[in-house]
Amino acid sequence: MRPIRSSFLVALVLSLVPLSQAWGGAPAKSPAKPVIAVFSLRAEILEAPQGEDLFLFGSLGSETLKDLVARMKKVCGDPQVKAVVLMTGGSGFQLAQVEELRQVLDQIKAAGKEVHAHADSLSTSSYGLMCGASSISVVPTGTVWIAGISGESPYLRGLLDLLGIQPDFFTCGAYKSAAEIFMRKGPSPEAQQMQDWLFDSMFETYVGLVAKGRRVSPQLVRLWIDGAPHTAEKAKVLGIIDKVQYHEDFVAELKAKYGADVKWDKRYAKKDKMEGLDFSSPLGLIKLWAEMLQPAKKPSKKDAVAIVYVDGPIMTGQAGSNPFMSGGIAFSTPIRKALDEVAEDQ
Repeated sequence: MRPIRSSFLVALVLSLVPLSQAWGGAPAKSPAKPVIAVFSLRAEILEAPQGEDLFLFGSLGSETLKDLVARMKKVCGDPQVKAVVLMTGGSGFQLAQVEELRQVLDQIKAAGKEVHAHADSLSTSSYGLMCGASSISVVPTGTVWIAGISGESPYLRGLLDLLGIQPDFFTCGAYKSAAEIFMRKGPSPEAQQMQDWLFDSMFETYVGLVAKGRRVSPQLVRLWIDGAPHTAEKAKVLGIIDKVQYHEDFVAELKAKYGADVKWDKRYAKKDKMEGLDFSSPLGLIKLWAEMLQPAKKPSKKDAVAIVYVDGPIMTGQAGSNPFMSGGIAFSTPIRKALDEVAEDQ
């Protein structure tokens, strides 16, 4: 056998060094980048989930309150998240939603994480939510429309009299005012009392939320509302907001504070069925079709808490039984069926 030269052995050993490093395991991962969790509240916050089989045709960008709250609460125990950003375009929120989200913002701040709010403009409801942030900024061209709370009740009796129509309704008591829209030209004393009580209560709750968030007196908040609307610059002078800055300046300020390499996570803790689907090729469309045709997962055998959504005014019957009532109605038949299924599930 011909002897192997030493130079060849050296070359062979050197060539195997990279392979031995690769076989020895993956190199140590670099430290995870700090994260700013961004929650964009520009679309409607839903009270009930949409059908999973029609997720492509639902409200674009919308999210249920339950899912949004769950995502925001994850921030509290996530050491990578250094701060939270709230962004809104002036979309309206229900007062109950504002109260619940404000509680979550308080938990985030109690966990030692700042909350920064930025908006193109602010409405009464969106401002009530943003007051839970550590700081609020609005673009220079924006406005703050904190004009308070209002409501209307139409009364058709005068129109029906002109048309020669005599309304006939059976009511169950003085405070049962649903038929007054047809029976009267204005609210009864009892209906007026109920409306005043409701709106006064909502207004006081709202004033309290703003005063607590901005650390000012309720009297000052009422002055802000009486003087609305405000330009961004005027709102800053009055203390309604903290800063007037464009979006680019807002982002640059946070990167300067938390590090240039901070990750701006706009989909923090969000699960998306569309994620990973490539629409640029036929294979992507085939994968989407397969996702839609996938059979439902088998129910879990673990103990669970059932959630039955009752969203909207409760009416008897089921969808389709009344052609004048469809969307936004909680019909009794499907609700009763859902409650029966929950009771029978042991």
